[in-house]
Amino acid sequence: MKRNRHRSGTTLTELIVALLLSAILLTMTAGIISPAAKLFTRLYRLWSAQLILDNTVQELRSITADASGYVKLYDTCGPDQTTADRTGEDSGAALEFGNADGYVVLVSAEGCPDTEICLGSVKIDETASADISPGSLLVRYYAREAGKQYLCENAAGKARARAVRQAFADPYYMGNYLEMTFSYPAGTGQGDEFHYLNTAVRLYSDEEKTQLIAQDEVILSFRYRVIRENAVTAIREPPEGSP
Repeated sequence: MKRNRHRSGTTLTELIVALLLSAILLTMTAGIISPAAKLFTRLYRLWSAQLILDNTVQELRSITADASGYVKLYDTCGPDQTTADRTGEDSGAALEFGNADGYVVLVSAEGCPDTEICLGSVKIDETASADISPGSLLVRYYAREAGKQYLCENAAGKARARAVRQAFADPYYMGNYLEMTFSYPAGTGQGDEFHYLNTAVRLYSDEEKTQLIAQDEVILSFRYRVIRENAVTAIREPPEGSP
């Protein structure tokens, strides 16, 4: 009896050739997909950054629209300083204004010192500098003592405020860092009335702010009458026993 020696299947040579062809196809496919994936990631990051910036601008407009009485600008206002005894500038990274509720509002994106939260003269809480990330929209509120003046430091020199809040939680920025620069309309001097601020808003991918990924130039308009204020508005609590 004869046996059938013809067998169906794949030889070792055919298998090796098939694997080589598959490897070539995969390499070609990866060469096409990899740049496309990188482009998609870049576009998504830019789109996300622009969305973050747009929402931040809307929040900033909402915060500042009800400015009333006066507006003042500081060149900077970060974790190592308060606004005590400081005069105003033509432009800067921090915006101060009075509002219709009788508070002074300070807006910045540079972080802040360790700050006591006080109701009147009573400390009710404390905000740690480490809890406020630089590069995020920060709003501080102060109670007016007299006229335009407010206490921003206690007798021991520690920062104080009526309230401190970040407009958005840290994850909202997706690892990016916000920067703002405010400036008056051209020709606005001390005591002059004006109706808007020029504002440059930028978003960086690094804390050193060398990698710009999104930016915008916007106008912050005010509903009420405001004047430019350059004089000192923030004061320190006098030491106990002082007249």
